[in-house]
Amino acid sequence: MNRTLITYFFHYVSKSEGDAHLSYEASQILRSHVNEDTTMVYIKFSNAEGSLDEISFNICERGHFGWVFNCMINLFFDQEHQTIQERTKMIQAFQENYTVPAIETYASFLLAERNQKESLALRIAKMSKEELKDVITKIFRGEMPAKTELAQCLSHPNCPYPTRKICIGCEYLVPTEYLLISVTEQIKTTMLNLYNSKTARIRERELHFLKNLFLLINQAIVEKGKEYVDTFIDRKQLKELFLALTEYKGREIVIDTPKKN
Repeated sequence: MNRTLITYFFHYVSKSEGDAHLSYEASQILRSHVNEDTTMVYIKFSNAEGSLDEISFNICERGHFGWVFNCMINLFFDQEHQTIQERTKMIQAFQENYTVPAIETYASFLLAERNQKESLALRIAKMSKEELKDVITKIFRGEMPAKTELAQCLSHPNCPYPTRKICIGCEYLVPTEYLLISVTEQIKTTMLNLYNSKTARIRERELHFLKNLFLLINQAIVEKGKEYVDTFIDRKQLKELFLALTEYKGREIVIDTPKKN
């Protein structure tokens, strides 16, 4: 049994409710070690409910990449008192909705987005009004497909890396759902810039970006519906933030009643 699996085994047993000492002893049995210090070398530390058979069963139920979904759950949810069976069911629920390649795509995009000087939403907001509407419509209709699953390409059909088979790491990769999340954060940033602006030129630039970002939301509502957009964007909160900029109260941008072309 290699180090990865024994660490994985130890970790999940440790996270379960029950007798904590069993996690180390069980790992010792799996490696057939007599000396306790020998087992410690194989465990990368980061105890058990039920029998070893039950623990093994749950690990197998989670599948080969179960640890990927477990990491996601640890990042987003507080499951301090969750049993090993409950965690397995949650992992399986995630596996029904997300594939490992899709998660890899999102992770790659988020890393590239973090390293970009400009967010995805801001890059789109700098487009002309007609170009922005055209791009957003195509993205939400799936008419700008990337080579990677569940993603669109901002430079479609002119791929900047034609020899690549996948889009992992490409700055033009657009996971559709993340676009709306990116818009929310960019609107907040733009509002702050607008509030702190010292010159008319800066205010005009930021207001132009803001209008385009709201136009992006409008177009998303036209293509996907309010219910879908509200899953990612708190439009009420954004409107309240916009109205808080008292200097521009009279220039509110409506984002609730988009009209089809």
